[in-house]
Amino acid sequence: MLEIVMLIVGFVTLVSGKMSLGKGRNLSGWRARICGAILCSHLAIVFCGGLIIGLTGNAEIVPHIILTLGSMIFTVSLAVVIGNLLYKGQSDETRVEQKFA
Repeated sequence: MLEIVMLIVGFVTLVSGKMSLGKGRNLSGWRARICGAILCSHLAIVFCGGLIIGLTGNAEIVPHIILTLGSMIFTVSLAVVIGNLLYKGQSDETRVEQKFA
């Protein structure tokens, strides 16, 4: 269920170009689309990992659960960290534009 929510948020972010980071902080444009792509990459990571697990003969449930949870935690953490870094750049650009406008 969490994977579906994460993928929906990723696809909506990719299409709309808007992402909320909380506390009134919003990414927009290409910065938000990068975070959306990171969230959607979870699907590719789990697919490739599952394929590798299946081809090696470890088709048990425990490796799949570890792969899924690890990928989900990694992609969400990466999207949040990169989103915060990109927000700093976006806010700096906004301040410079307001200063010269």
